[in-house]
Amino acid sequence: MKFLFFILIVFGTFAVNAQVANVSGTVTNNVSKQAVVGAKIVLSPNHKAISDFDGNYFIPNVPFGEYTMVITMLSFDT
Repeated sequence: MKFLFFILIVFGTFAVNAQVANVSGTVTNNVSKQAVVGAKIVLSPNHKAISDFDGNYFIPNVPFGEYTMVITMLSFDT
C-alpha cells in the first residue's frame, strides 16, 4: 500500500511539473525593425521580464493558460 501511494505521488509530481512552458521572443521597433532594449514584458504579476541588449526576453515556468501580454517602454505606445 505504501509503495502504491509512493508511485502515485511520484507520477503526480511529474504531471504537475509538465504543465508549464517557457515564453521567449524578441521586441523590435515596428518602424525601424531595431531591437528595443529594456522593454518590460508582463504576462501576470508573477511572470515578467525585461528585454536584453538584443531585444530578447525569456519567461520560464509559465503555467498553461490564457494570458494577455503587455509590453511597455518609455517613449513607445503599449
